[in-house]
Amino acid sequence: MLNPSNAEAVSTIQLRDGRVLAYLEVGKSDGPVVIHCHGSGSSRLEALIMADAANEVGIRLVALDRPGIGRSDPHPYVNIADWTNDLAEFVDRLGLREFAVQGLSNGGPYALASAWKLPGRVRACGLISSVPPGEIVRERGPLWMRFMWAVGRNYPRAFHRYLQWVVPDTKISLAESDKQVRTMIRWMSGPDRRAMQNEALRSYLEHTLMEHRRQGGAGARHEAEIGMRPWGFAVSEIRCERLFLWHGEQDRVIKVDLARAFAAALPHCSATYFADEGHFSLIANRARDVLIGLR
Repeated sequence: MLNPSNAEAVSTIQLRDGRVLAYLEVGKSDGPVVIHCHGSGSSRLEALIMADAANEVGIRLVALDRPGIGRSDPHPYVNIADWTNDLAEFVDRLGLREFAVQGLSNGGPYALASAWKLPGRVRACGLISSVPPGEIVRERGPLWMRFMWAVGRNYPRAFHRYLQWVVPDTKISLAESDKQVRTMIRWMSGPDRRAMQNEALRSYLEHTLMEHRRQGGAGARHEAEIGMRPWGFAVSEIRCERLFLWHGEQDRVIKVDLARAFAAALPHCSATYFADEGHFSLIANRARDVLIGLR
């Protein structure tokens, strides 16, 4: 679990085009590799919440900062599928012939894109409290989500101006991050609020949110914008036969009805729904189950 002494943990590689890609490894250095795709408002530090489980299960868990987030250099991707070119170079540089990939919340689409891009190398793909494709959100999501996704897709300039207002080009302090987390907790479901009573988990959220904005708001805004566009591949094209979805039935961020529709659209998907978990509590309480599934 996160503590202040490891909040700066980072490794980097330089890509062929000169950009720096930052990442963090936890767990067993000689174990099967699972690549972790962090969620919105997060960073590579998200892997720290799963560090104990990775050690216990014997997994080498590797989390990357996406462009403009944390310590990774920015890059103007066209869509989510475009990001997988960086992942392909990254796993080649690490000498990884095969690996599993998992994504939490907004990281889910990136994990799925990896399975689409590298079907011969991705042994398993896991979606944890994942954001579904835009067509599912616009058809089945609550009103606020349908509105945001419709604006983002149909009125990109207006959406960009909105993002400039809510995610300005400033860093945030730990105190500001703490304030944002406390605001989030008031809105969370019961399982998530109970999970946040753990001081270490709350510290994790505060540090990873602060790290997300290390370079300001441009990276976060770009991620939000490409998330509203078509992903660059169809979920029906996924050929990974070990495809898992885990979701909490008390998730207030991504309602379980959306998760069920998402699972139904995915080939070979094995879905598990937890009656007593929310959006954040699932990864806090079920990390061992997830990593065993991807081992």
